[in-house]
Amino acid sequence: MTTLSDTEQLRSEHAALLQAYGRIQADCSVRLRRQAERIDHLENALFQTRLAVILRDTRMAWAEADQQALREAAQLPRRKTLARQVEQLMERVRTLARQRNGAGTRAVLCVGGDGNTAGLARQLVESTGGRFLTHEGEEEALEASLHAADLVICQTGCISHDAYWRVRDHCKRTGKQCVLVDSPEAVIQPPASRKPG
Repeated sequence: MTTLSDTEQLRSEHAALLQAYGRIQADCSVRLRRQAERIDHLENALFQTRLAVILRDTRMAWAEADQQALREAAQLPRRKTLARQVEQLMERVRTLARQRNGAGTRAVLCVGGDGNTAGLARQLVESTGGRFLTHEGEEEALEASLHAADLVICQTGCISHDAYWRVRDHCKRTGKQCVLVDSPEAVIQPPASRKPG
């Protein structure tokens, strides 16, 4: 009889263990399902975040490209104006070179530091046999350079205010031709050489 009751007790305990195991297994299944749903949710959120970052970076790149294009477009009129002024300067120097006989004894002074304009002027002056002088900032030497020159090219954006007025005053006093670059009036002639009307 004890054997039967022991067997019944074992069966009862086994059944209780199976029920507990079933509950635990069901609980684990619920937890695993919830964890899988959370992982799916987090992966979806990560994907959305990555997508938002890509869209933001793309928009920023486009905006930067647009800004660069606007900056370049804003500079374009100034570049065109400067190119026209350089062309006017070159034409004026050509005209002056043709007007003056004996250009080999003439000297052209370029006051200021714009290498492009000075380089073009140097080529033109030296191609006609003239001497090309430059002055790039030594205030003491400016007066001597002005006296040595027959024609002065003054790059107004590249010199000090004081140097600009000294050049202009010297040219006005001596009657020398003075070509101002980077101003609305590309060429300033002394009063003696201006044509009436």
